[in-house]
Order: sequence, then structure tokens, then C-alpha cells
Amino acid sequence: MDRYQDYIIRDGEFIGNFEEMYQKFADPWGQIQYAADSYSRHATILSINRLKLQNILEIGCGLGGGGKLLSDNCPNAKIDGMDISETAIRRAKERYQNLHFFVGNLLEFSREKNHYDAIILSEIMWYILQDIDEIIENLSKNFKGKIIIINQTFYPEGVQKYGTEYFTNLDSMVDYLPWQASCKISIVCEETNEFESHSVYKI
Repeated sequence: MDRYQDYIIRDGEFIGNFEEMYQKFADPWGQIQYAADSYSRHATILSINRLKLQNILEIGCGLGGGGKLLSDNCPNAKIDGMDISETAIRRAKERYQNLHFFVGNLLEFSREKNHYDAIILSEIMWYILQDIDEIIENLSKNFKGKIIIINQTFYPEGVQKYGTEYFTNLDSMVDYLPWQASCKISIVCEETNEFESHSVYKI
């Protein structure tokens, strides 16, 4: 039986076939069903409201469930969503017609767009490792003075087979990034044996 995860990372190798995955699976990662169950998303709501952020882009928005949760709970913020998959964006637009979603690539975006005061990297760190140093350079140049929020799940030692040469937990990711973290939270989920994390940086 096909698993949606195998379209992205399989046997420790990055596949990155997001478009085909979204064409074949209705709700990968439970983005719609479990959007409100994420500790890191609720931490994001708190960060947005405490920092009084107003114009935000969620990169890796997928089917839009996370953006809808943020929009409903951050009344003074406008939340847009960007994803690399055309199918994901089409379905997000159909489901949440009051929100703005568009197809885009993070490398191209960071060179061309800079009107947002905050960017959320939504569980995509494993998927941008091939370009991460160029992405960091672009963001550092084009988004100086702005906020980056990173929500990322980590896994116990031995479970994660991809990307471990870059980082394996929240602290090693913070050390890898050149920006100062103003907030970092790691939550151990006993049921899933995963580590949800939320971190905030000013470029």
C-alpha cells in the first residue's frame, strides 16, 4: 500500500514529489483533520499575537488547515499561504475561500517578495536542505529586520535517517541558523514519540 510519506522521503533519501502526493492523498499529515491538535501551531498563535504581527506568510501551507487556524485565532493578522504544489493550493483555495493562497518556491520568493513582516516555515526544514544555505543567504539579505517562525518536528535518535548531518533537534537547528532565536520551545509527545518545536528569530 502506498504511504504519502514515501513520496517525500523514502529510505533516507529525499524524493520531494509533493504534487503527485497531493493528487493521490486527501489529507497527508492530517493537515485538515488535526490542524488544531498541534502544540507548535498554538505556540505560533501566541507568538503572532504577542509580537503584534500583521502581515504573515506561511510557507509550506499545504491544504491550508494551519493557516485557517492561525487566521481564526489572530484577529489582527492577515495570513497568506504559499506551497510548491499546485494541487495543494487549488484545494486550499476551494476549502478556505476567504484566505489567500498561491503557488511559489522559497528560493524565488525570497528574492522577489519582501512586503511581509513575518514568515512561517511550516514543517519544511527537512525538505529544503538541498538549498538551505542559499535560502538562508536570501532571507538574510532580503528580509533583514523581519521575523521568521519555524515549526519543525524532530524524531528520536535512530529514527531520523535524512538530514542528520545538518541537525537532529531544536538546539542543533538553532545553532545551524545564523539568526538569534528570541524564543524556542520543544514539546515531547509521548503518544507519537516525536518532538514538536517552535522557534522565533529576528533576521
